Amino acid sequence: MTWRRRGLLLIAAAVSLSTGAGAQRVRVGSHGGLTFARITELDPTRAFGGFPVSRADRIGAQAGVFATLHMRDDWSLQPEVNYTQKGVRVETSFAPVDGGPATIDIAVDYVEIPVLLRLDAARNRPWHPFVVAGPQLGIRVRCQTDLVTGGSTFSSRCAAPDATLFTIDTPFTRTEVAGVAGLGVT
Repeated sequence: MTWRRRGLLLIAAAVSLSTGAGAQRVRVGSHGGLTFARITELDPTRAFGGFPVSRADRIGAQAGVFATLHMRDDWSLQPEVNYTQKGVRVETSFAPVDGGPATIDIAVDYVEIPVLLRLDAARNRPWHPFVVAGPQLGIRVRCQTDLVTGGSTFSSRCAAPDATLFTIDTPFTRTEVAGVAGLGVT
């Protein structure tokens, strides 16, 4: 995960909606928002034979559930389970079918499980800021590539063994480990 993507996810987290209900010591809830993902690890010169390319962010959704477990003073532990859509759109003059330009959409979805340490400021007020940070495990649940060229669309799973249409060698592993940091208001 690149620093740029982390920053974009931070912005998405800041504008996401959050709801919760629970006892004084344990609070459970749900949240959701938008993701603005750009995959920078994909080497377009290798994937597209050196043809010029341009990349665009994939705007996706993020939704999840969390539990905030009060520990001491203003500190809490906040485990979460989130479904997150990531990916990229690549446009290139690479022409596998008809000699025209091509667009390749790569959609990668993850179930992400962060375990965050949370610090609430001015906890005694109804609305107050908080900071979270911690590790996250991501498990890939979907990886789809769509090639659009000459009015035709070809779809494939990432690095699918069926190369009769096309195969894109992607750097996506089944799992990823990342760090998460964020700010919010509750």
